[in-house]
Amino acid sequence: MKNITRDQANLLPLLSQIYPAEVAVGLEQAIVERINLIHRGNDVQQLDGLTSSSVMLISYADTFTRRGQAPLQTLKQVVDQYLKPFIDSIHILPFYPWSSDDGFAVMDLSAVNSEVGDWTDIENLGQDYQLMFDGVINHLSAKSTWFKAFLAGDPKFENYFITVEPEDLELLSEVVRPRTLPLVHPFHKEDTELLIWTTFSEDQVDLNYANPEVLLSILDVLLDYANKGAKYIRLDAIAYLWKALGSSSIHLPQTHALIQLMRRVLHLAGKPVRLVTETNVPHADNTSYFGDGNNEAHLVYNFALPPLLLHSLYSGDTEALSKWASELKTPHPEAHFFNFTASHDGIGITPLLGLVPEADIEAICQQIKTLGGFVSMKSLPDGSEIPYELNINWLDAMEIPDEPGHNHTSEQIARFFLTQGVMLSLKGLPGIYVHSLFGSQGWIGGVQETGSARSVNREKLDADILDTVLNDPNSRRSIIFSRYATLLKVRAHEPAFDPGAEQRILKSPPGSFIVERKSVEGNRLICIFNFRPITSHYDLSQLSKNNVDYTDLLSGSVLKGEILHLKPYTMAWLKAGI
Repeated sequence: MKNITRDQANLLPLLSQIYPAEVAVGLEQAIVERINLIHRGNDVQQLDGLTSSSVMLISYADTFTRRGQAPLQTLKQVVDQYLKPFIDSIHILPFYPWSSDDGFAVMDLSAVNSEVGDWTDIENLGQDYQLMFDGVINHLSAKSTWFKAFLAGDPKFENYFITVEPEDLELLSEVVRPRTLPLVHPFHKEDTELLIWTTFSEDQVDLNYANPEVLLSILDVLLDYANKGAKYIRLDAIAYLWKALGSSSIHLPQTHALIQLMRRVLHLAGKPVRLVTETNVPHADNTSYFGDGNNEAHLVYNFALPPLLLHSLYSGDTEALSKWASELKTPHPEAHFFNFTASHDGIGITPLLGLVPEADIEAICQQIKTLGGFVSMKSLPDGSEIPYELNINWLDAMEIPDEPGHNHTSEQIARFFLTQGVMLSLKGLPGIYVHSLFGSQGWIGGVQETGSARSVNREKLDADILDTVLNDPNSRRSIIFSRYATLLKVRAHEPAFDPGAEQRILKSPPGSFIVERKSVEGNRLICIFNFRPITSHYDLSQLSKNNVDYTDLLSGSVLKGEILHLKPYTMAWLKAGI
């Protein structure tokens, strides 16, 4: 194949949505030249299809440690030893040199933090697993090489960051904030004090995409990630990418156009990479990042799922969950939700806005506080604050307030797996946080040590100690890991759990949630979840027009049109006709 021409690339329509016409023309030429340097006449590679065995582990590079070994090497050993049969992908949270925010204040986007390993370690992981790299491209560390060069007056980095004139500060009143910290912070460039846009913190300075050179530099970074083995790139905090004085500076049309441009450039360069957008916002805004389904994000984080699961558990009412799930749609067969319950961050609460009453959101926040968790706030344009994020370990969030006569550990684990079962049953790609898979609880010492509520879910694990604990079949970690492994092994063999398989939410009794999945070949699964603290009963004859026998894939029981009895906080995966 010959080099790609500007006409074939067809980037001008997108660039013209972002930049003035005269800038867009020259920028298109520069991007096409970059594409051809990488493309080198090769055929465009296609993305591999996702299946029921597609499951992504979410982990920091240094979640596992072992004396005398680079953490990335330890990560591979742990995954190889315990997870290889049922995990095919790994999201390695930012492994670049960083100065704060546990990796999300990046000092060098093109380097591996020497404390966790090197590019060879990343390459070795990529030989056995599909890797997701973090594209932390909204902002950089204030200690980054780019920002230091900007402050030093290096002409190459002129206008790489956003300065705000004092007289324009009043134009920032409409900006939507994910934090309660100041939006701008003063820095000194030579002898001049500048106010720099800092969406997240003083150490995280926002890039200025109004400067086309910033876009070119970031495209170079993304193409480099693809060359180094990234099969997915998570676009961190991407909703805030484009800023404009006097606007909300979130979800702006230029941001969507930039994501579409990134996807097209990676495709034209022959790189089979999926873009994953991370936008912790109300559900309708979140799903807008699918674009038309074939031009923007390949996957969108399903941020409404975790808080809806908490709402169902705490209230015993699954109506909101069922209604929301029944309306879940993607605009293209290859566009998928990235389903998860826990992550390195907290549990976003704003995605519940419009889905449940505000009083219910407040009740969830109070329950989290009762269980020892934290509630982080965000600022609104009028200066008021609302809950933004719940900071608690997911297993801890499953705890039940003391009641005499209850085996709390048993019920807590049951509630935990009820929520994991829903996540694994819904249409999309499952993402499992490493601390959920290995049965971790909250790291309160980390919160005290760092002063950050998010540290509650970011504990580092000694790999040798983990081995010992997992070898004890009675330990909490061993019980949870073994049961989770079974779920994933069962799921992997069922085409009805393919991300693209048909999904339908069935009418259910109060406090229950029922999902039907059907594969292209016609394989049919009925997934039933009891969110109530009492046994619930299900007439299986109502689930099909025909008298169908079902096999529970989890227990092995065969049910012949009878009544299914589910104990409190339990689930069944019923396969029809076997």
